[in-house]
Amino acid sequence: MTEHEFDRMVDQAADRFAQAVERAAGRFERAMEAGAGRLTDAWDGSALFRWIVCSVELLAGVGLLMAARHFASGGRRVPCFWCAGLGAAALASALLRILLFRRN
Repeated sequence: MTEHEFDRMVDQAADRFAQAVERAAGRFERAMEAGAGRLTDAWDGSALFRWIVCSVELLAGVGLLMAARHFASGGRRVPCFWCAGLGAAALASALLRILLFRRN
């Protein structure tokens, strides 16, 4: 095999790989758009779904604050700081969204 043939084979393999990546990215993008559409439909169509999502969001914030308390009692300051900050941000954003975007 000559160097030219080897280079051609490598170029062909690279082209096939690039095409496979583009096809996979296209499938992924279509799947994400379809999933987002289903979530949007569920959010707009079901009060129960909205209530469950809001509850999970609030519980995640409370869980992060509880984890911060656990880390603080163990003397681990950095994880305590991050959990407390993220928990407070999660609770604040959930409460702000509930107050601003109320549905009748």
